[in-house]
Amino acid sequence: MAYGRPVSLNYVCDDSILNWPAPNEKFDMIISSPPLGVRIRNQNGKIETNFDTIEHFLIEKGIHSLTKDGKLIGHIKTIIEER
Repeated sequence: MAYGRPVSLNYVCDDSILNWPAPNEKFDMIISSPPLGVRIRNQNGKIETNFDTIEHFLIEKGIHSLTKDGKLIGHIKTIIEER
């Protein structure tokens, strides 16, 4: 398997905005392709409101959910401002 690690995999397909894992749960790899440029709405108080967009949520939560050598792979929107 990748990086010569033993094969012990746990694939999860879930609503990661509403069901992000507990802070003590760490991952070797997080792969995400969120809807781009979407603002997060607080649905009945279930979502932390300090995130503006899904990309912001993914980066912040993803970084804190990785093991020491973990990898975060995400498709995010880049904004290039012309003046």
